[in-house]
Amino acid sequence: MIITGEDVLAKPDRERAADIERITALSRMLRPECPALDAERLSAVNESGRALFYCVDGRIVGCAQLVIYPGLANWMPTIETVAVDPAFRRRGIARSLVTKLIEYGKERKLWRIALLTEIDNAEARGLYKSLGFQEVELIRGRLPL
Repeated sequence: MIITGEDVLAKPDRERAADIERITALSRMLRPECPALDAERLSAVNESGRALFYCVDGRIVGCAQLVIYPGLANWMPTIETVAVDPAFRRRGIARSLVTKLIEYGKERKLWRIALLTEIDNAEARGLYKSLGFQEVELIRGRLPL
């Protein structure tokens, strides 16, 4: 079952705290240095795009987000933070989440969607290629603050 960020925020406080901890844990699988998530940051994601969560038996086991960065020349919608609990991988969860985000982009009449993944993540790169994404050369850089 896929739920949106609004659905997570609509839960009672005790459940919401557990969900937010789970989303932080999934995010840290991608980036261990990722700061802890809070309800305010989660809410902000849905103001500038869409966050989706995949649940199994009421527990969040996957997440993905489409963030729309406003720019001077265009809007840059970007799929980020596609993460699935290792115990639930190879079940189509990431594919389902990314497909839903692509559908959301089409509904919003976006003209393209970019995504970010690590160069050595062959499994993710294969998934994205199977969904029609094309790899492009970029200047890579990251500045930890």
